[in-house]
Amino acid sequence: MAKKEMIEYLIHLLKKNDLSEIEYSNLFSRIKVKRYSTEEKHVGKENIIPQKDVHKIEEESSEITESINEKKHLEEKVKNTYHEIRSPIVGTFYRAPSPDAEVFVNIGERVKKGDTLCIIEAMKMMNEIESDCDGKVVEILVENGDSINEDQLIFYIEP
Repeated sequence: MAKKEMIEYLIHLLKKNDLSEIEYSNLFSRIKVKRYSTEEKHVGKENIIPQKDVHKIEEESSEITESINEKKHLEEKVKNTYHEIRSPIVGTFYRAPSPDAEVFVNIGERVKKGDTLCIIEAMKMMNEIESDCDGKVVEILVENGDSINEDQLIFYIEP
């Protein structure tokens, strides 16, 4: 779960459970969300969370942690199973050599090392991106015409 999604989820929990503060942390980050009423800002009054709500929050926090761990496990599995093709440059991603031409590759197609997978336009230069392994295209992670960054993941290939 991305940091922004986590913050949104914590805000949702805060409102849903009528809490004044909620905190989530793991090995990589710590997020604390507080809500103040107008009175609390001036007076500095602390809200007390009922014990039953604390248990409910702990359960939901545990579910979030499990979800994050599952996602990391799946990402690691994908990384070990599939070969990644990343963009060597910043530019615009194109699946075909021209708007009316056939795309270079589709999901499920077999490619050989050296086959052109896409074109990345950078500063009016068209740069062909070639496969650096034999295999089957299992996922195309960007859409035609998308702006992409250097080192952005663009294809998964199953060797």
